Amino acid sequence: MPGHQRNACMKKQLLTFCLSLLSLPLAAQQFTLPAGYESQQQKAVAIASADFNGDGKSDFAFAVPSSQQVTLLLAGPNGSYQAVALAIPGISSLDSITDLVAADIDGNGRIDLVVGTTNGTVVFLQNNGSLEYKSTIPGSVQAFSVEDQNHDTHLDLTLLSPTGALTVALGNGDGTFAAPFAVTSDALASSVNGRARGKE
Repeated sequence: MPGHQRNACMKKQLLTFCLSLLSLPLAAQQFTLPAGYESQQQKAVAIASADFNGDGKSDFAFAVPSSQQVTLLLAGPNGSYQAVALAIPGISSLDSITDLVAADIDGNGRIDLVVGTTNGTVVFLQNNGSLEYKSTIPGSVQAFSVEDQNHDTHLDLTLLSPTGALTVALGNGDGTFAAPFAVTSDALASSVNGRARGKE
């Protein structure tokens, strides 16, 4: 299964799982949500799960329709969660978040967050103890995935435009990306060979 389809499938399964938990009686949920969160959770359009603060517990990041921010639910003691709002720079009031992918983009052992929006913007939030704006990936993106496309151990961004064009922004391993290039078999092979030669 291609990476972008696999990521979409996993996100749907995670969202379904979270919503199923909310449908259980409170006594069976085994966790406590922040006040006022329950109604928002049921409208979530994007969700990712990872240990964002490095305490060994699984946290959640989610966005609701027509929202320009991401909400983190940080796991606390006894199944409780603390909500933290993250504003996303560069998103207008007419834009909203559609996709969230959690991954260690810069290789520092902390989980970063990649955010996609309705106007095709992709924003990278770097985790250096807290999630903060790092960069915006240029272009108009309908969907994206995060994986190591050229096998250099650095995570890359595969970007799909509204016209169906596929591009790849190669990760440099430090939280930055090279300019996206159009994907062809020759282009990807050249990129793999170029990175391999750079390691020699």
